[in-house]
Amino acid sequence: MLPDNKTNRKMLEKVLARIESEIDAGTFVYADNFPNSKALPKIAAAQAAARAKNEAYRTGEGGLTLVAQAVAEAVKDVGPAFEEFANTWFDQHCIQWRRSHIRALKSTLNGHLIPHFGAKGVGSITKSDVLEFRAKLGKVKGRGTKDGLSAKRINEIMGLLRQII
Repeated sequence: MLPDNKTNRKMLEKVLARIESEIDAGTFVYADNFPNSKALPKIAAAQAAARAKNEAYRTGEGGLTLVAQAVAEAVKDVGPAFEEFANTWFDQHCIQWRRSHIRALKSTLNGHLIPHFGAKGVGSITKSDVLEFRAKLGKVKGRGTKDGLSAKRINEIMGLLRQII
């Protein structure tokens, strides 16, 4: 936010040197240096998870179950909801697609991805969630008399999910 000039560069070099020395000494506190940062909630969640993990190992109570619960609470709803994020992603990318492709992707998004992941935070979607979703797609009834979705269709749906994430 400061104008780029010799005085401001010199001042910021001193700030950078102080931050680097605090990091080297192990005394750096992110919130003290960047109080208005949007990353503070994520950092606080990670610190809470680390404290819970250390406490569980220190006391020997609960073991991994307590740690897993603490991590799950800390990671819960990290980032925007999938629905909001996917719609924003879609709006930003639709300029490069044909109308027919836009209709096909919107159908996939509204028919499969948003109903399953919609309210979940993007940062909290895990590999096991994705694998569970893929397994669920294998059981979805296909068109007409077909038993399920084809492997090609499942891969198209998973490809769109991969692009969004």
